[in-house]
Amino acid sequence: MIKLTKLTHNQGRIVRETTATLTYDNDGESATEVVRVRYRSLSIMESRAMRQAINDKEHLGELFLSDILFPVIESFPDILDENDKPVAITEDLLESLNSMNLRAIQKAITEDIEGKSQAAK
Repeated sequence: MIKLTKLTHNQGRIVRETTATLTYDNDGESATEVVRVRYRSLSIMESRAMRQAINDKEHLGELFLSDILFPVIESFPDILDENDKPVAITEDLLESLNSMNLRAIQKAITEDIEGKSQAAK
């Protein structure tokens, strides 16, 4: 048996992991690397609140993909800072990534949630 409070509280703390293929400049050459993306599995209540905040920003013409991903992404274990530690997830970090990589991250999360196998690609 499981207590209801275990199912309804702190749902944003449940973290899942998927992978995304990111593209970057490597000394003038385009390179790609598969990186792990750890993301929070949000409850419907949290998703609704996030959607409302997104709708409010969209209404003002200020919505960006980074706004959608910031509340969801927990970490990028394979993206390291200058001290060889995983980068801190901040709005500034996500806003500094190019839109192609943000779309790849969003797609990986969406496919993982929908249960599609990444290995089948």
